[in-house]
Amino acid sequence: MRVALLTTSLSCRIYFAEKVNNVHPFGLVVVEETAVKPPFDTAHPFETEQESYENSLFFKGGLPTMENVAATVRVSNINDGESLVAIQNYKPEVLILFGTRKAKPSILRLCPAIINLHRGDPERYRGLDSHLWQIYHRDFSPFVTTIHRVNDILDDGEIILQDSFSITKDLAIHKLRSRYVQSAVQLTVSSLDMFSRHGDFISRPQCKAGRYYSFMPAAIKETCATNYSRYIESL
Repeated sequence: MRVALLTTSLSCRIYFAEKVNNVHPFGLVVVEETAVKPPFDTAHPFETEQESYENSLFFKGGLPTMENVAATVRVSNINDGESLVAIQNYKPEVLILFGTRKAKPSILRLCPAIINLHRGDPERYRGLDSHLWQIYHRDFSPFVTTIHRVNDILDDGEIILQDSFSITKDLAIHKLRSRYVQSAVQLTVSSLDMFSRHGDFISRPQCKAGRYYSFMPAAIKETCATNYSRYIESL
């Protein structure tokens, strides 16, 4: 099975690639090195703590690079010509998107089976920072990780598999992303197992369209962090 991954070089995504690659090797990884920048501040102190925690949790022996995992091409934008050529030359049967900007139709035409990992339930929360927007709305129901097919509408594709986890007293906000990434590994391995057995993904249409959210501003992240801290203190 020829599998390619389009992602970024965040340490949590290197961990994801490493773990999935151990079961279903990637023939190609395309690393996107720039990101869309909002016109306002989005940084919050818990994100620095988040990065430190993940590096310690995932890579006790030092942080590897994506090149340590698989053959890697680095591009500014996944929709760049260099990215398109690399994918065309590799001819993947499955193309996985994880954490990149939206793929344009030029990417979608290159592979019949393109899937995306979404940190949330797209039937409730679409777009960016979905788990944080869920907390902002004081929605403390289980957090959902979704793997779904990709079409030309953001987070709209048919759902293949989902996983969920509940909030516990020891699950501080800076630990949430690592928990999502661990779910993403499990979902991806299971989905690729499915594709290997059946030659396709078994999926279902989404029943409703969740609200679309964009970048969360820093001031709202502060409200979000406060909401979350108060909730786990009440457990």
